[in-house]
Amino acid sequence: MAITNGYCTRADLKTALAIGTADSADDAVLDDIVNATSRMIDEYTGQFFYTITGGTAFYAPHSYEEVDIDPLTSVTSLVIDTDGDGVFETTLAATDYILEPVNAAMFGKPFTSIELAPATTVAFPADLDKGIRIIGNFGWSAIPASVVQACIIASSHLYEARKAYLGVIGGADTGGVIRLSQKLHPEAAMLLGLPQV
Repeated sequence: MAITNGYCTRADLKTALAIGTADSADDAVLDDIVNATSRMIDEYTGQFFYTITGGTAFYAPHSYEEVDIDPLTSVTSLVIDTDGDGVFETTLAATDYILEPVNAAMFGKPFTSIELAPATTVAFPADLDKGIRIIGNFGWSAIPASVVQACIIASSHLYEARKAYLGVIGGADTGGVIRLSQKLHPEAAMLLGLPQV
């Protein structure tokens, strides 16, 4: 299976595992591991780091002035349903709202909330399910280097864990037995900014 929205490449993983580029025996396994690890990172962090181009998402703002959104890099259109009838009557101009944090793009990060501009005459429909519809590019414009490295580390760990019978590695010949952890690799967790437990 090919890698889809993976946070590292097969070549990255082969380099980390010292597998030659010409050795294709485990290519399908490596691709599956990168896919599984990338989705595991999504679950652990509560977000995704790839880009969805031209995606459509709906939001229920909890105030008349601001709404938290999924990570977003650009807005194509922002429309609101002012009366809850399922029809999006009001299209906001780019001057009607501010993408926050305002300096996110400068640091290679996505926007995570939208605030109405002080001069606008529009209000968000507070507490209305699917009150706002956004079409735009969601996710991150580029996968952060820390996420790439976390994916390589966790994928390498998962690949090597296949050799551990019942989750145990080592034995008398290696000086002892070690049981593999069921948690995310500590260095991968550190790179993702997750608490160490």
